[in-house]
Amino acid sequence: MNEFIKEVEQEIRADRYEELWKKYGKWLIAALVLVVLGTAGFVAWRNYRYEQNATQGAELIGALNLMDRGDLAGATAALNHLAKNGRPSYAALAELHEAQAQFALGKTSQALGIYSTIAENSSYDPIFRDLALLLSGYIWVGLENPELLEARLKPIMAKDNPWHFGAIELLALSQMNGKNYAKAREILTPLSQDSAAPAGIKRRAGELLSTLPAVNG
Repeated sequence: MNEFIKEVEQEIRADRYEELWKKYGKWLIAALVLVVLGTAGFVAWRNYRYEQNATQGAELIGALNLMDRGDLAGATAALNHLAKNGRPSYAALAELHEAQAQFALGKTSQALGIYSTIAENSSYDPIFRDLALLLSGYIWVGLENPELLEARLKPIMAKDNPWHFGAIELLALSQMNGKNYAKAREILTPLSQDSAAPAGIKRRAGELLSTLPAVNG
C-alpha cells in the first residue's frame, strides 16, 4: 500500500492523472484522500498560524514523521493522544491525520468513524468539520450509490463552502465508478470550465473527461 501511495503522489506531481485513472480506476479515489488531506493541512496551518503552540506543534510534526517513515501504528497512537489532549485546532488536525492512518492500515470503518466524530464536533472550526465530510466521501464513493453520496455531501455543496468544488468532483467520480458516464460528463464539463474552481480541480476535471468513453451519435 505504501508503494502504491508513493507512486500515486509522484504521478500526480508529474500531472499524469489520466495514466493513473486508466491504471488504477477506483483505487485512485482512495489515494486522493491523501492529496486532499495534504491541501487541508496547508489551509489549517495558514488559518491557525497565529495560535500555534510549540509543544503541540512539535507533537503533531513528530506523529507525521512517524507516518512518513511507515510507522502507522506509532503515528496513530501519537495522533490519538494529541486528539484527546490538544487545543481544538491541533486536535482536529490530529484526528484528520489519524483517520488517514487508519485508512492506510485498511481499517475503513475506524477511519469513517473518526471522520464522523470530527464532523459532529461543535468545538471544531467548520472548515475542519466540513473537510471531514469531504474526506469521508472519498471512502463512501466506492460504497454508496451517487444519490446517497450526494445526500451525505449536501452540507458542503453550497457554493460559498470552501470544499464545494471538491464535493462536485466527488460526485463525478461516483458516477464514473458506477459507469454512468453520461452523468459524469454532465458534471465534469462545467466543472472543467468554471473560472471559480481551483486550478487543480479544473485540470483534473478536464483529464477525467478525456478518459470517458466517446458519446455515440
